[in-house]
Amino acid sequence: MAGLLADVVMIVHFAFLVFLVIGGFLAWRWPRVLIAHIAMASWGLAIVTFEWLCPLTSVENRLRQADGQPELADGFIDTYLTGVIYPGDRITEVRLAVAVVVAVSWIGLVTRWRRNGQRTRHAAPAANCELRLRARAVPRPGRRRWPESGPGRHRRPAGPGPGTVRRTAVLWPDRDCRTR
Repeated sequence: MAGLLADVVMIVHFAFLVFLVIGGFLAWRWPRVLIAHIAMASWGLAIVTFEWLCPLTSVENRLRQADGQPELADGFIDTYLTGVIYPGDRITEVRLAVAVVVAVSWIGLVTRWRRNGQRTRHAAPAANCELRLRARAVPRPGRRRWPESGPGRHRRPAGPGPGTVRRTAVLWPDRDCRTR
């Protein structure tokens, strides 16, 4: 059982490293991921800078020892990645490449935020423009328009039902209204 748990820790460790590299790009789609990515990138930088042993490596070593397997001779990266994924004499270049990828993802994220912020910022309406209260159809999320076809379900249900559209009042500018 301890050997299986050691393998699980190894997989989590690989996932941690993958997230360390691509987490900034994931934050482009899911901005809340950025907080976890900053924490992981900071932790990764601290481990590389101060040459600390990762706690996940310690946990994996204890579990392997409990199962009677040998501990990792070097750290996780030295055992599973160096010499397997990239040559051992290129570790500095690989670390630099990872740092560049993370920096590019963060710069891209800031650029997207700035661009989207300018696009969503509402300009003041022109002086002769009126905002009128209009009804707008908004589909109810997660519901079908009408039941799927089948025995006894060949017609659309009459009246308001779970798949109907609700009306929402919205302030909407006139069609000829232009922003400055």
